[in-house]
Amino acid sequence: MLLRCLLPLALLPLAAVASAACTLTDPTLTLQSYRVDAQNERIAMYWQDRHGKAWGSLRSLLAGIDGDGRVQMAMNGGIYDKAYAPLGLYIEDGKRLTPVNRS
Repeated sequence: MLLRCLLPLALLPLAAVASAACTLTDPTLTLQSYRVDAQNERIAMYWQDRHGKAWGSLRSLLAGIDGDGRVQMAMNGGIYDKAYAPLGLYIEDGKRLTPVNRS
């Protein structure tokens, strides 16, 4: 179930350097936060490959787009159904691919 929530992902390439990173540890959860300068770093969303198939996992996505090892960070970018389709607003490359879900 958690795996289904991992896509699409926001990725930052090599130029992205996390500043003011900190780690918060709880007995059941470890979180990390990063401050990113959106003026100087590239932020991208990835939902589907070039054939329209959802990536399905971090491993698949990174194998498909990170051949040169430039990805510095990846994270879940939303909520998705069992077929990995966004359940709300999804924007990629400035295009709205799914509308806001007001239900």
